[in-house]
Amino acid sequence: VDATPNLNPTRQTQRTAPVQRSQFSAETNKAILSELVKNLEMSKISLRKETPLIQVIDVPIFPLQKEKFSKLKGIVLGGALAGFLTLFILLFKKILNSVMS
Repeated sequence: VDATPNLNPTRQTQRTAPVQRSQFSAETNKAILSELVKNLEMSKISLRKETPLIQVIDVPIFPLQKEKFSKLKGIVLGGALAGFLTLFILLFKKILNSVMS
């Protein structure tokens, strides 16, 4: 780069032309980039509009089957629960009586 002051005007125009070209190129690139970003955002918005908010995972089958305990299973589980509850109450009473006496 020549740092000569008071350069000949004809040479000065030759010197500023590459600067102007690079400035024009930078402005052009900036405009292209802004258009690309705008198009990208518009495509994102249109994609969001087209995609559904709720996605169907599985189709239900009607009528749904009711799940019940069998009578035998209910009697066995109820008897076991009643036995444990009775045992717990009797142990609690025995401990309470031994503490009181």
